[in-house]
Order: sequence, then structure tokens, then C-alpha cells
Amino acid sequence: MESSGATNPATLAFQCNMQIWHERAARLVSKLGDVGWELSMPKSGMYLWGRLPPGCGTDDLSFCQSLVASEGVALSPGRGFGPGGFGHVRFALVAPVDRLEDAAARIGRFIAQQNK
Repeated sequence: MESSGATNPATLAFQCNMQIWHERAARLVSKLGDVGWELSMPKSGMYLWGRLPPGCGTDDLSFCQSLVASEGVALSPGRGFGPGGFGHVRFALVAPVDRLEDAAARIGRFIAQQNK
């Protein structure tokens, strides 16, 4: 006898992960909004995408290199995912919420420095 999708262990694990990623995305979007970087919530998944914040140019690779050198926060430059990614970055929602919130604060410092 087959189990229903709702009780399948793989389905339950996936649903649990989706809830975790949603919570992480919501907190990161909120904290980045607090520092002036408005991003949209993803519909699903473990990644958050965004156009570079105002005042930080359009070079996603340079932005990511400078951010990691200055604040120790690593983001993926969008260009690595094809031509539509230029000027965008990808956040992986793989760290716990407290680390993502700390990363958002560091990103906020970085953005403030870029806008001086």
C-alpha cells in the first residue's frame, strides 16, 4: 500500500525545508529593507534574488568582491547564472536566521560606505 503524499517522509522533509527557507527569506528581506535595500520575497526555494541596491552601481561581480573583502559576506554575482543576472545578486538561505540578520547588518554598513 502506498502512503499519501502528506505522510511521505520525503514530502514532510521538503515541506519543513520550505518553511525554514520562507522564514529565512522573510527575515532577510525585512532586515535588508531596514538598511534601504528593497527586495521581493521569493515564491519558493532556498535563494533570494535582488537587483543591486541604489547607489552601488550595476557591476554585480565587483559588488560581491568588495562586499566579501570589506564585510566577510559572500553573495553570488548574478552574471554567473546567465546574461539576465547582470546587475543582480543571489543570496543562499542556508544559514540560520541570526547569521542572516548579522549579514544584513554588515551589508547595511557596506551600502552606507558605498553611498558616501
